[in-house]
Order: sequence, then C-alpha cells, then structure tokens
Amino acid sequence: MSKLSLAFILIGLLFSRSAYSQGVGIGFAYATSKSLDFEIIYARQHSNFKLGSTLQFTDTRGRQVDVQLPNYGTTTAGSGEYFMLVDIGYGRKLNEKILIDAELSFGTLKHYTNYIDNNFKGGEYHLVTKSESIVGIGVNAGYSMSEKLYLFTGFNSIRKFQFGMRLIIINSR
Repeated sequence: MSKLSLAFILIGLLFSRSAYSQGVGIGFAYATSKSLDFEIIYARQHSNFKLGSTLQFTDTRGRQVDVQLPNYGTTTAGSGEYFMLVDIGYGRKLNEKILIDAELSFGTLKHYTNYIDNNFKGGEYHLVTKSESIVGIGVNAGYSMSEKLYLFTGFNSIRKFQFGMRLIIINSR
C-alpha cells in the first residue's frame, strides 16, 4: 500500500470520528488532460474540504530506467510528459443545490523519451529526461443530485476541463 493511500485512509478515519462533521466522502474526476483524480471529502453543513491525488495517463513504454547504460538501445520511439499531483481544496454551498470550490494543485511534471531495446520485456523502455515541480489552481461548480451525490465540472490550470462526481458515504447528523 502506498504512503499516499495510507494517508487518505487515515484522514478519512479521523474526519469520520469528528463530532462536528456532517459527512465524509470520496470523489472521482476525469480531465481533458487524460488524467484521473481521486479525492477524500470532509463535508460540513455549508462547506467542505478535500484532499486529492491526480495521475495522468501516459504513453510511456516498458520499464522506467534511471540511467541509460551504454549497452541499452538508443533508437527513440517517441517522447512526452506526464504529471502527478496532490490537490487540496475548499468548497462552499451557495444554496441547497449548488456548491462552488477552489483547489490548489502541486506536484511533479516528468518529461520522458521511449527507446527500443529487445533486452527489455516488451522490447522497450523509457527514460525520464527532466523532472520539475508544478503548481496550479482550479475552480469547480457542483450540483447536488441528492443529499449524498454531487456532480461537478470545472477547470484546473494543469488538468484543464474536468468533470466528476462526489459521494458522501458517512453521514453523522
């Protein structure tokens, strides 16, 4: 189990035990940058807080190597970039049906090159050629379908246009 997954579980358990909480939930979103976002939500009566993680789908091929050794193949088979993010956010209900939230995203943008080499399983590997820190912001608007289900859409400066759903799974009213 990754450290990030463990952190999500612990935060979820802590929030669910709070006497002041209204609910704890999860959310999923897909963005036009070909990325998937997972978030844990702590909902209060008129506001919510979220902690999320985003992973962009990539066209990397084969195993990642840290150093290109002299006996590795050097024929390129494409290149690109991908990001991994951690998101924190705060939302506020405008009325019983509409929720607006803002988010701050920070993480890593990795540039890579794919190479052909039959010594690797699948005949290819990829090398990360550059890694840099990135920060972005976003805003979302959500609509409450029920007390436990929200659909939302928005824009993030890194992920671009996104849409998703949030489900409150623990209510403590």
